[in-house]
Amino acid sequence: ATHRGRIWVMGGTGASQKNHTEPWIFDTNATSWSRGPDLPCSLSCGAAWSFHGALLAISGGRWDEDQGTHVFETRSFILDGEGAEN
Repeated sequence: ATHRGRIWVMGGTGASQKNHTEPWIFDTNATSWSRGPDLPCSLSCGAAWSFHGALLAISGGRWDEDQGTHVFETRSFILDGEGAEN
């Protein structure tokens, strides 16, 4: 998602079904990457967008070790902006 002039890359499932919770932010003015605030849970195949000054991460899937499969995550989170306590 793009938010406040920066590009946010977040979520995903990597090798060995490892879930990712750490967003990375690309600042187009400084042409550099920085680490963003952790997602409260891992997400992949979700949606994110900037809306009225807040960056939202909306649902998606995650790998569940106990079930041995991907499960759907219905929660949404505010990552930056008003109410960003998650």
